[in-house]
Amino acid sequence: MKDVSLASVQHMTEIPDLVLNFVIPATNMAVRRMLHGLNLSLLANGLSDAGIEHVEIVLAEVLNNVVEHAYADRQRGSIAMVTCLKPHKLEIELIDSGASMPNDQLSSSALTTRQKAVSAGT
Repeated sequence: MKDVSLASVQHMTEIPDLVLNFVIPATNMAVRRMLHGLNLSLLANGLSDAGIEHVEIVLAEVLNNVVEHAYADRQRGSIAMVTCLKPHKLEIELIDSGASMPNDQLSSSALTTRQKAVSAGT
């Protein structure tokens, strides 16, 4: 068995500056409240106003789509979000148990929009 020191493990992995976990009901009001809390936390931890604005625009679109479409035929549901602020990047994982997209695939228009964003460097 290889001996691994704490220093080598820390060197191998990126340790987040901030980890936030949210679990909210799948409602528009809960989404707004969570985004507000996330914005305040990111601002307090050094993310720029412009960066926060970009994050909020993308997350609002995604989360509102989850509320509107994934839970359209259900009375109740929840959304979980894990946010890790690391040096030079922000990782966000969203988890819901709502209905999946038709055929479990993005539409061709969504893929085209994603490809344009990647090409533009965003």
